[in-house]
Amino acid sequence: PSFRKIHARVADAEEIYVLELNSYDAPTGDDQWLDQQLLAKDKVLNLVVDGTAFDQVDGEWRTAAEQGPSDDAESTGNKETDEEAAKINTDALEQLSTSLASLRVTGLADDEDAAAPGASVLVLEGNADSGAPAERFAYTFFHQVEEERYFVRSSAYPQMFSTSAYDAERLIEAAATLLRREVEEAATNPASEAAPSLSSASEMSLDSPEG
Repeated sequence: PSFRKIHARVADAEEIYVLELNSYDAPTGDDQWLDQQLLAKDKVLNLVVDGTAFDQVDGEWRTAAEQGPSDDAESTGNKETDEEAAKINTDALEQLSTSLASLRVTGLADDEDAAAPGASVLVLEGNADSGAPAERFAYTFFHQVEEERYFVRSSAYPQMFSTSAYDAERLIEAAATLLRREVEEAATNPASEAAPSLSSASEMSLDSPEG
């Protein structure tokens, strides 16, 4: 073998061929064949974060505060306060959307990790613009605290994948920022219902992708 030349033989055959291929172009590890962008979602149309829904209207993310009072959220009566709360949510939604577009998987979880991936820390569902109809996705992220490892399960695949702490924590932190306003409102208004938290993600069910 030399530069861009390797020897190969078909199993159970005697002929040996010379291929114009680098040895590193044909890795032997399963993870090295994995498309790391398998779960990346560009052009996200809407999101459900820990059970709370957000949509894009005219190309911009809209929250309840921006669209006015609804069954899901009430205006404070203070325009500046409502606009600031909406801005915080919009920034977090943009961060979630950006992080989903750059999400990478680092490998397949082995049987032991798949059986005990750690605590469920975040559930994200939504639709991405990948043609007609839109592509639905649903991800659950897990954290193995002892090993400081993160895993993600997609409703589109039977396997569980590992992902980097960088990618997972960007999504988790953006989701926490997004829901923080609701947590703060619940704290200042004891009569209101308890706000959703990231820990409730494990109680949500994942629907199979459409199509």
